[in-house]
Amino acid sequence: MTERTAANGTFRFDSDTKRYHRFQVEGEGGIVGSVFIPKGGVIPGRITLLTWQPASAKSHVLRMLDEGVSQKDIAVALGITAGRVSQIRAEGIMSAKGKLRDES
Repeated sequence: MTERTAANGTFRFDSDTKRYHRFQVEGEGGIVGSVFIPKGGVIPGRITLLTWQPASAKSHVLRMLDEGVSQKDIAVALGITAGRVSQIRAEGIMSAKGKLRDES
């Protein structure tokens, strides 16, 4: 279940990737994370943080990989290890290969 969480904090530029601007977010209650905004996109004045169940991290990793975010940046943004991102990526590739074989 996803919950909307409101907190005051800071939103500051951190670095650029090939396709994204990366911002660090620090909020009340120990909330820390990264926000990736496509280059040429609108930088919001306010954001709402969403929490998710750890099991759904896989879908976030696969979506971010599809959008061209690096494995290292994904790990930082989601608070997981780069090794876990790599593992999820490999599982996604194997799953896709299995679906292609089943359809043949």
